[in-house]
Amino acid sequence: MKLILTSFKKTNSVNPLSDDDLRIHEGSSYQATIPHLPNVTPLSTDHGAILYWQPTDSINDNDLSDYIDYAHEKYRMNEEQALAILQICEYNISNSKLLMEQYRPDMSRWTNEEKFLFEQAYQYYGKVFSDFSKILPKKSIAELVEYYYSWKKTRLYNSLMDKHEKQCKFMPYDIEDDRITNTRDFNSRSESAIDDGTIEDQECSNCEITSTPMYSTPRGILCNECFNYWQKSGLIMRPELYRNKSSLKKLKQPPKNMCLDLNSLKSNESIDPIEKLEDDIRHELSVIQLHNQSIEYLTNQSRQELETMHTPFLEPNRNLNDAITSTWSTEEILLAIQAFGKYEKDFHSVSRIIGPTKSIHDIERFFVEYRERYQLDMVIDMNSKPITNLQDDAVLISR
Repeated sequence: MKLILTSFKKTNSVNPLSDDDLRIHEGSSYQATIPHLPNVTPLSTDHGAILYWQPTDSINDNDLSDYIDYAHEKYRMNEEQALAILQICEYNISNSKLLMEQYRPDMSRWTNEEKFLFEQAYQYYGKVFSDFSKILPKKSIAELVEYYYSWKKTRLYNSLMDKHEKQCKFMPYDIEDDRITNTRDFNSRSESAIDDGTIEDQECSNCEITSTPMYSTPRGILCNECFNYWQKSGLIMRPELYRNKSSLKKLKQPPKNMCLDLNSLKSNESIDPIEKLEDDIRHELSVIQLHNQSIEYLTNQSRQELETMHTPFLEPNRNLNDAITSTWSTEEILLAIQAFGKYEKDFHSVSRIIGPTKSIHDIERFFVEYRERYQLDMVIDMNSKPITNLQDDAVLISR
């Protein structure tokens, strides 16, 4: 392809660098100046960083995953720590497992949040460590058991929740605006007790009793007596409570989870314990008497129902021919058995129940012949047995 340029009449001078110049710029005057190549200096490698892990092809992915799981389960190491040890041992897994024992994390790796959660889980589930995973999912059972045995020896002294509660109790800050309480403003504010229910439920930080009213002070929550003593003398320890330092060690604390209420203790002083016990006995006797009356009523009602209950006798089909016969039909046999149960050996009454088809002699012969077959003696004994005293039996059962 040949490029043909058309000639044009140049009327004005045109800048060769402007857009109006349609010529092809050729020649050395239009070429860019290429600078000389500078001297190449090697890059500095002294950057102060430590190489923890560099990928390699000498270990496959499955072995590397098993190695990381082993480090996490047995030594509680994360992935970064396990790979760093493997890098130090030059990708030798067996040597890395031996070296892990020296770099094993201690119990201080438990954060304060995890320690709080452990104490809460112990209160909820006790020693069922398998349920702890609901609150601490990242901790294994082995880690929980190991921490439990190191924690239970000092949990009465180093419980984080108890420490937090004591800090809040002795915190010299006002509850409303979180500012340090001014002693000049405190005298006017302390004349009225705090009506907050949560503060009233807490113990006095000095004598450790629960009473009303309670006062919030820079020395903690105080009861009425401790507050008055502190306001008058400026001291927190009352002499009648702590006569000397040796008496502090001799003080007997109440059992755990037991709350002492000063008002309830004072109210119980005016009540005679023997009189209170007698009142309880009289109340129990009245309850027993009511039960006996209800049992007697039910017994009488059941006796009346038993006396009125009876099986209706079968009415025989009266035939037109009422002549005396020696054959016994099924209906007559059933009537005879029921009549013997009601009238025993009164053959005249049994004959009257059956009807004119059987005489007294027939009834006597039926009793002798079918006595063993229908167990008539047992029928008579069962129906003639007197009704027992159901009231006595019911009282014995209730006891």
